[in-house]
Amino acid sequence: MTQPLALPDSNYTWDTDTVTDHVTGLVWQRVVDSTGRTWPDGGNYSTGRTWTDAGNYCTNLPLAGGGWRLPTKNELLSIADYGLFPAINQNAFPNTPPEGFWSSTVRECGSSGAWVVNFYGGGAYGHGVGDSSRVRCVR
Repeated sequence: MTQPLALPDSNYTWDTDTVTDHVTGLVWQRVVDSTGRTWPDGGNYSTGRTWTDAGNYCTNLPLAGGGWRLPTKNELLSIADYGLFPAINQNAFPNTPPEGFWSSTVRECGSSGAWVVNFYGGGAYGHGVGDSSRVRCVR
């Protein structure tokens, strides 16, 4: 079985605070906060409360001029690198743990939770609202 190739560093430009992805045009928070956060508030989507801890963290992140938000599942999957362990470019995104990261994408079928991308292997799975995961913001 052939191992997947790692994405080249040339896909990214980074500085101390941010990483620009030249493939998608997205700008990412480079270093993640060590605090796990829950998402969303009680799973009641009809109230319009779609972000609590995770979303608020991104919205209020003053890093590099602000303007941050919680990424979608597909946006997070775009930085997953299946040729590496953890499944992310550690030069561009140093010290990223092989753990789950919240997305803003709500799970289908009316379940109370959201999608998480796990950089242990780069896959996505549904996570309950009371569970805690890490956050990496995007703009």
